[in-house]
Amino acid sequence: MKNQFYSLFLVLGLGIVFGACQNNGTNEVQTETKAEVMIEKDTTLEKFGVNSLSDNALGGLKVGDSVEDFSGKTVDGTTFNLNETLANQEVLLVFYRGYWCGYCQKHLSELEENLTDFEERGIKVLAVTPESPEYAMKSVEKSDLNIDIIPDQGYEIMKKYNVLFEVNEDYLEKLAKYEIEYDTDPVTGKTFFPIPATYLIGKDGKVKFAHYDPDYSKRSDVEELLKV
Repeated sequence: MKNQFYSLFLVLGLGIVFGACQNNGTNEVQTETKAEVMIEKDTTLEKFGVNSLSDNALGGLKVGDSVEDFSGKTVDGTTFNLNETLANQEVLLVFYRGYWCGYCQKHLSELEENLTDFEERGIKVLAVTPESPEYAMKSVEKSDLNIDIIPDQGYEIMKKYNVLFEVNEDYLEKLAKYEIEYDTDPVTGKTFFPIPATYLIGKDGKVKFAHYDPDYSKRSDVEELLKV
């Protein structure tokens, strides 16, 4: 009887140990899988210049979100206020990285080509950039723009609309190879860009259309915007 009891105890003990090993193995696989997903996500962001180790004001806005009011001076010295404008017009708010960005210039040019169509639909087109007025004027000159541009050097507008990020070192090195000039924060010495995002804001202060993508080669479709 003792031998039978001992054998049964041994079998049960081995079963518990084996089960624990299986659970540990499963937990380790799950942990590794989660880690791989996080690494993949961070790597993707890093590829597009986002410093994934910094506290970035990211996430964007979605259709139906209420927006915050803001004011700013355009490159021609005119003061723009969102709420005052929304009393009479909808606002197409576009965030772009800089005059040096070919994708940005192409998008701004497409918006410019359709500016009359937007105006006829009661839509005010406004672009926001982290650049200085001097650099922002280069965008105007390069693409012969009539679109109003606000240099958001304090990053207040970009923070409110969840598009601001600190640029990582690898991407800055890439820009340096092309001898691209851009502004840095005068306090921290760091460089900040926005995710190239487009928000169509209705008169009720809510987002009617949203395009937000860390991949700066992808921009909102102008024809789609004119159908909203």
